Amino acid sequence: MVSEKHLKWSLLAPVALLGLAITGIIIYILVPDTTMRTFLGITAMALIVLAGLAAFIAMLLTMIDAFTSKMDTARKAIWIIGVLLVGYLVAVLYYLLEARNRKD
Repeated sequence: MVSEKHLKWSLLAPVALLGLAITGIIIYILVPDTTMRTFLGITAMALIVLAGLAAFIAMLLTMIDAFTSKMDTARKAIWIIGVLLVGYLVAVLYYLLEARNRKD
């Protein structure tokens, strides 16, 4: 089973990276056309890619945690299928509704 601490931080990492990317995009819009603007654009794209990778890792950890938990099989299947179909949003919901309140 994945520890609550690791699951929580894996869910927070994409949000932080996207926040940095949005800040870079805003600065990109405000900065006049220079080499700094090109650097900001590339950096923002890299942060968005890293946020996607971090979200993918968070979804994998959520599916592993759901699979190894002591829930009944139907609930496990619902959470895993939900993560596969909807993705990161269901991973966050899983943490808020299941993992945080678990008494293992």
